[in-house]
Amino acid sequence: MDVDRGQQILDRLDLMMQQINNQLGTIDTRSAARGWNKFARVLNSRQRKPEDLLQPFRALDTNEEIVLFPKTVREMTSLSAETVTDILQLLGESTQGNMTQKRQRLKLFTGVVTLDV
Repeated sequence: MDVDRGQQILDRLDLMMQQINNQLGTIDTRSAARGWNKFARVLNSRQRKPEDLLQPFRALDTNEEIVLFPKTVREMTSLSAETVTDILQLLGESTQGNMTQKRQRLKLFTGVVTLDV
């Protein structure tokens, strides 16, 4: 009986360690994405002309490049409502508000300061 109880405790500890490792992996992924996105924000804030290229951001949960991200400053103004919402979700940002508010949130978050979007 004591052996069974001991095995249950070990199994429970093993499960807890797996959960902790998963959480640490998530934290590492998010931290890497945030670090890259801070760098990209600085680079994007220097882009002044509509044809200037933007540095793409990375999704918070995967640290993968957001393929929907606009390539140029001009493209930032022509994103569909659905795309703006999708990008905000991938960045872990709020999707609340009307389209103007969402575009403004995306613009500020990504460092695009030269055009009204």
